[in-house]
Amino acid sequence: MQSHTSKYLFGKCFLLLLSLSVSVLVTAQTPSIHFTLSFPQAAEHFVGVEMKYDPKGKKAVEFELPNWTTGYYQLMYFSKDLKDFKVRNAKGDTLVWKQQTPNRWAINSDGQPFTVSYRIFGNRRFVASNYVDEEFAYLSPAGIFLYPVGGLAYSSVIRIQPHTNWNRIATGLDLVKGESYTYRSPDFDILYDSPFLLGSKLEDLPSFTVNNKPHYFVAYKPGEFDRTTFMNDLQKIVSTASGIIGDIPYEHYSFLAIGPGGGGIEHLNSTSISFSGQGLSTNRAARNRMYHFLAHEYFHHYNVKRIRPIELGPFDYNKGSRTNSLWVSEGLNVYYENLILKRAGLKTDEEALATVQQQVASYEAKPGRLFQTLAASSYETWSDGPFGRTGDEVNKTISYYDKGPVVGVMLDFRIRYTTGNKRSLDDVMRKLYYEYYKKKGRGFTEAELKKEIETVCGEKMDDFFDYIYTLKPLDYNRYFAYAGLLVDQTPKMIPAYAGVFVTDRRDTVVVNAADWQSPAWNAGLRRQAKVLSVNNQPVKTAADYTKAVAGMKTGDEMRMQVITGNETVMLTFKLTEKEERSYALTIDTSANATAVKVRNGWLTGQTEK
Repeated sequence: MQSHTSKYLFGKCFLLLLSLSVSVLVTAQTPSIHFTLSFPQAAEHFVGVEMKYDPKGKKAVEFELPNWTTGYYQLMYFSKDLKDFKVRNAKGDTLVWKQQTPNRWAINSDGQPFTVSYRIFGNRRFVASNYVDEEFAYLSPAGIFLYPVGGLAYSSVIRIQPHTNWNRIATGLDLVKGESYTYRSPDFDILYDSPFLLGSKLEDLPSFTVNNKPHYFVAYKPGEFDRTTFMNDLQKIVSTASGIIGDIPYEHYSFLAIGPGGGGIEHLNSTSISFSGQGLSTNRAARNRMYHFLAHEYFHHYNVKRIRPIELGPFDYNKGSRTNSLWVSEGLNVYYENLILKRAGLKTDEEALATVQQQVASYEAKPGRLFQTLAASSYETWSDGPFGRTGDEVNKTISYYDKGPVVGVMLDFRIRYTTGNKRSLDDVMRKLYYEYYKKKGRGFTEAELKKEIETVCGEKMDDFFDYIYTLKPLDYNRYFAYAGLLVDQTPKMIPAYAGVFVTDRRDTVVVNAADWQSPAWNAGLRRQAKVLSVNNQPVKTAADYTKAVAGMKTGDEMRMQVITGNETVMLTFKLTEKEERSYALTIDTSANATAVKVRNGWLTGQTEK
């Protein structure tokens, strides 16, 4: 299997080949399918698609468009954006076809070659979607290319006819030798894993190498920041992350930055990211957030693309591929963000510990921890969303992004302590990589994951896995003591508590959160309610709300006039005290020698020889 990132200046190109686990000669066989992409209606957000297919005598042929793209565990229903479906034979005659489902088309071909043409609408600038305008395009292949039912293993050739003045194309596919703007994919899994970034406003940041493997950063209008410092830091992130596993399974890697926004999606030799350089050179907090994000997306080429639950491949492009183990693929990836930045010298000890504290506090603030297990949050993400259901009256769900990194640090501390800091979670990740990806060529089962963790730790881990499969409260005192850390769980009383959070929305003030079982909640206040007044004072902005509640004390009565649905109601409740815990981490000066070794080893990324 190969993939490639290319950059074009009209009349000039260069080719970088990626050999992952199987070497494929790109000129070895005639592909089954030829696609052509064109952009005559870029201003209207359309990409034109033409597909030439030879059914080899088969008269009835069916094609589907995926309903989701790997890396984003939500059904996207891409077919809703497919327009003007047409089929013609080699003579130009229209063939009979039928749309059997929203994303499946049946064609009567008489066994002869035919051409399918259609347009895809793309106006959402998001890493899992398609976006096209006259300056640039970002294409998520699962939402572009039809595949023959039963033919995911078929190869394909993709020819691009760039829009006027577009002079760069970046993708994870191989160029076809001797042809311009023409790429080959060995199968549809690789094609769907290889997004395209193309246009006239793309910038190439200074490249770097790690272990003689080149790394590129191609960005759409990245903004003002120190490019050299940024890429030097990114090199540290890549070097540190790849050093954890000890193998770089690609020949080159590209970061595809599609502009400001939110989200990133991992690929075998690239990542698609929302990116803005604003604040990177002047704001340490903004820099840390971006570096966490980049470390997360980069480490994913190991953790989930190669170290993966067995359910995540082969993929079900119609219904999605459910697994109980996204707490590993996503949650532990959040945990590793922090480790990578600390080991790369981009965070201090204090910052690394503060991140862990924030993750614990964030998880403990979620009422869903009382209702949903970590495994269930993984399995139900297709319906709940990656951050849990946030619109429910009672938020009875959690996110593996919240609990995953917390159980990750607990697991790492336990492995290190039990083995005298001779082993760590890194050893588990390496075992999953070399044993299951490299040797067996597949993902791991839940039972195999547990077995490998127990093997590294040297003891049964049933009690730990209760944190994955049950609602058992996390024992912070026990697990953080393994690293000589104290967790402040002393309750502190916060006065004048209402449990209301508001935001400005157009010309109204809207409740964007009401804490579960808070005074406001118990009085009937819910998200999306429109606030008209507080304590008889009109509220037209969020600042008005803040002014209206200023000076209120515990025991005071608060009156909120709100619109819920089509009904205007007056809610009355008394302010109370709220019990909060900081979960602040401090060094235990009385910790034993093993715990001190664990803490120092965790902060430095070292284990005992």
